[in-house]
Amino acid sequence: MLMQEVLESFMDAMFSEKDKGNPYIRRALRFMADNYSEHLELAQVAEYVGLSPSHFSTLFRDVVGVTFREHLCRIRVEESKHLLLSKKYSLADIAISMGFPDQSYYSKVFKQIVGGERNRRGPGSL
Repeated sequence: MLMQEVLESFMDAMFSEKDKGNPYIRRALRFMADNYSEHLELAQVAEYVGLSPSHFSTLFRDVVGVTFREHLCRIRVEESKHLLLSKKYSLADIAISMGFPDQSYYSKVFKQIVGGERNRRGPGSL
């Protein structure tokens, strides 16, 4: 029970920083966090929050600072790190369970995101 409360507090803090108080984006971020392992399309999430896909796409990028697809990939990669550490699952199983179409695409996205994080932290940082 305590772990659930801590997790919800963390998620609320994370969303309020990213959504900048925008109720459409807050709802979209929550939906994405709850459904990241499913096949998600921008149009589907736009409809869920009640906006046109083009308006939602522009608003999302303006508020969050990255595209819908990039943010979704980041969520999936972050969640996959826990599975990678467990060493119980194959890379292909992890890729599919995170909503990626295949292991190759997952590996490419993982390298882009994790490699980009390392480059932003500077040399010698882990």
